[in-house]
Amino acid sequence: GDGQADLLVSDPLAWESGEQQDVVGEVYYHESGAWPPELNTSDLTLRIVGEATETGAGMRVAFLPPIDDDPEGDILIGAPHFSWEPPWDPIGRAYVLNGTEVDDIDELFLDQLKYPQGGTITGADDQAGEFGLDVAALGDVDGDGVADYAVAAAQYDWSDGLHPQVGAGVVALIAGGQLPVFNSFYDIGCKLRGAFAIGVSADGMAGYAVRGVPGFGDQADGFVIGAPSASAGGDFATGVVYVVRGPVLLSDDCDGSGNFYLDEVGAAEGVRGHVFVGENEGDLAGAALASGDFDGDGNTDLLIGAPGYDLGRGRVYLIYSIEALPEEEGEKYLGDVGSSIPGVVFDGVAWGDLSGWSLSTAGDFDYDGADDVLVGAPGTESQRGAAFLIYGGQALPGRVSLTTIGTCDFAGLQLVGEQPGSLLGASVSGGASLDGDASSDVGIGAPGDGVILGRAFILFGMWSELPDDEPSQSRDDGPVDPIDVGPFP
Repeated sequence: GDGQADLLVSDPLAWESGEQQDVVGEVYYHESGAWPPELNTSDLTLRIVGEATETGAGMRVAFLPPIDDDPEGDILIGAPHFSWEPPWDPIGRAYVLNGTEVDDIDELFLDQLKYPQGGTITGADDQAGEFGLDVAALGDVDGDGVADYAVAAAQYDWSDGLHPQVGAGVVALIAGGQLPVFNSFYDIGCKLRGAFAIGVSADGMAGYAVRGVPGFGDQADGFVIGAPSASAGGDFATGVVYVVRGPVLLSDDCDGSGNFYLDEVGAAEGVRGHVFVGENEGDLAGAALASGDFDGDGNTDLLIGAPGYDLGRGRVYLIYSIEALPEEEGEKYLGDVGSSIPGVVFDGVAWGDLSGWSLSTAGDFDYDGADDVLVGAPGTESQRGAAFLIYGGQALPGRVSLTTIGTCDFAGLQLVGEQPGSLLGASVSGGASLDGDASSDVGIGAPGDGVILGRAFILFGMWSELPDDEPSQSRDDGPVDPIDVGPFP
């Protein structure tokens, strides 16, 4: 509520102190303020401790707009390995914490969570769906003026009674403006206003990644769902990405009226949107997703990661102006990006780099009026890992190799992990200012850094006061000078 962005850092493998030394997972919240060169987790504002052993608490986290009219935003936490009892099937659980109610405490144990501090939504208890494997703030997808959110269960099995699809995946779309009160998966669309987007490809893992697509809709926002092991109309598991145009129906009528199958997306008389299909089997297209205005034209662009491309070299697809792309029946081929589909393809550097494992908008890091792109490649250089910060607003050809970043033809930065096994770039995030200036800052995770303790690095944006405090609309021909960010070589 102070006008500055705050920070969430998670450690799903954190050990709880005590005789048992259980791996419970922890999430740390920190209010923006002074930023010394280094912080320990004990220095952060709020420690949130998982409620049981090896639930994966914090495997995915997100900030949500306030559930009600309070000034404080809320926190969404996924724990996809949560289970009730032996045989410990990972049904999963999601937690929504009321930011106003937890603002004045420094420690919260999720097994002691009480309303109105927050609530939970627990996955389907009849299968190991891993509910909470991804979570996301979506924007207003139903057009009611209130931002909504998603919780995915990428291992969910569905059946129409004739053709069971194991591991097809499902995404729960949940209406904002309501705090869950210890609800179940089956309360969605009934006690909790919402709907399900249901995967249709066996082992396709729909919902492994889900993100909002602002402005892709009729007085509503859209969203995008990745199914990185899915196939579309064939036997090859290339990965499939579904971009859904808002508004969609989020109901509480208990009859599933808002539910839809993902093969309805882009179909005649189906759900409006686009379907993008990966190039090769094993590409894992849709394993990571992001959106932003990367060319500065005022329209939303889409990022799709395919970290398995070319023996794990990895590839990232940037699709310009998703709103302007014709809504034609049938799938679109990601191999056409940069030619018949306006955009740019970014190729990884070497086999095994896993470029595109994680993606995010960096916001306007370099303060030129366009959003910038953040790409994680945790497999780089014996798993030192790398993150690529690509400056938006530059004219690029249809295909670019990340080996050329930082040159006169391709402005940006490459950041490399400190040591083999650091896995820098396993997670990336950005799009807001932690220090309160006009440029956006970014966060990069290195879960293997510091002898497997893990680190999160923050890079502060390159804001400098310009005449009239307006972003520059042009850049020099050469790359921006590198930033000294401490631990990086």
